[in-house]
Amino acid sequence: MRGFHFVLLLALSGLAFVGLGASARALTVEPSGDIVIVTFTGTVNYSTDPNGIFGCGVTDSCDSANPYGGDTFTAVFTFNTGVGVTVDVPGTLVSVQGGSSVAAPSPLVDDATATVNGVTYNLPGDYYAFLETRSAGGFTNALPYNLFAYVADANGNNISGSVFTTTDPPQFPVSITTPFSANFVDDGLTSISFDCTSGEGTCLGSIDADLTVSLVNESTVPEPSTWIMMAVGFAALGFAGYRKARVAAVA
Repeated sequence: MRGFHFVLLLALSGLAFVGLGASARALTVEPSGDIVIVTFTGTVNYSTDPNGIFGCGVTDSCDSANPYGGDTFTAVFTFNTGVGVTVDVPGTLVSVQGGSSVAAPSPLVDDATATVNGVTYNLPGDYYAFLETRSAGGFTNALPYNLFAYVADANGNNISGSVFTTTDPPQFPVSITTPFSANFVDDGLTSISFDCTSGEGTCLGSIDADLTVSLVNESTVPEPSTWIMMAVGFAALGFAGYRKARVAAVA
């Protein structure tokens, strides 16, 4: 029986080292905040793209009324919730924002992306990036809640996504770190304005879509140091059990 316990502890130690490898491949979490990935996925309702930034539709030309109508639209934002200007009013408003336009570090990790028609559009958050959830009218826990993600550059190019809770209890809390996934259909909208020159009013291209939304908190993956501590602990317990068994056998 002691031999079984020893083997089990060694196996757990091995699993911990496997986890260490997986954690090392995951996003590195800065100590200042959680890393969250917000994904908006839906079907295009309306689109314009006169210069073919997204390649235009297979059957529709770039000058058609809605070249990407019915296509899948995906927008992805990765935020560090502890970088930039943060607000946390429990049950009412939780947000993070930053970028050169507000003289604060940008909370966006890598670029925000929008993918349509197999083409991905990248937009950095150096100028402005914003993520928030809020209750209705600024009243604590008042429904519906709203989640809003937005990234823009100085020329007016932007990617955004916004959803409202549609049920009670709500699909997500007033939080930017609590994971969830839900289909919002007409109560959710994601959009991109692109091909801009000097502000939002100068954008030639735009795409709007209904959507489903998910928020994944990457910080729930144990960090390498945690995996190492687990592996060492299991190995030490296994060795202690092995020594005890040998001593008992000699006696």
